[in-house]
Amino acid sequence: MQVADTVRVSPRPRLADFIALGKPRLSLLVVCTAAAGLWVAPVPLPWWRSILALLATLVLVGSANAFNSYWERESDSVMRRTRRRPLPDERLEPHHALTASIVGALAATGILLATTNVITAGVGSLAFVIYGVVYTPLKARSSMALFVGGIPGAIPPLMGWTAATGQIDLVGLALFGILFLWQLPHFIAISI
Repeated sequence: MQVADTVRVSPRPRLADFIALGKPRLSLLVVCTAAAGLWVAPVPLPWWRSILALLATLVLVGSANAFNSYWERESDSVMRRTRRRPLPDERLEPHHALTASIVGALAATGILLATTNVITAGVGSLAFVIYGVVYTPLKARSSMALFVGGIPGAIPPLMGWTAATGQIDLVGLALFGILFLWQLPHFIAISI
């Protein structure tokens, strides 16, 4: 008796699944903090550059979230809150998520370089790396992830500030510090 081999057919990637991979609600909230940094800056950035900088920030944050989703796809599959995400639900192949994350991050960094400055692109890239490569694996191992995760979460208002001013100064660092300190009780409340 011969047993037929079953071949799993991968679903065709859908745009909605790629968008969900980037956690759009969270990404939009983060972009609002970058917009706040732009808004309080004493040097106005031309409106078109502001819009491009915010869109690039949105793509960069979404790419970091996609990388996080790629990294945590197995643990997401066993949690009720996350098991319907595109990767654990097998609506996207892991290599699609990883590729989208890397391509999105590179494109967003290029747009930030072209529309703002090296500092903003560098700080944004730093946030991506800390979130994806340091925070994501650390959160399963140590409570120190709370502090590490606060860094990339607090960088967007600094990005808005540096996009307009072209420098990291005390006001930009104060914006970073305010959001960093706000996140600590916020994360603790979520974990409870």
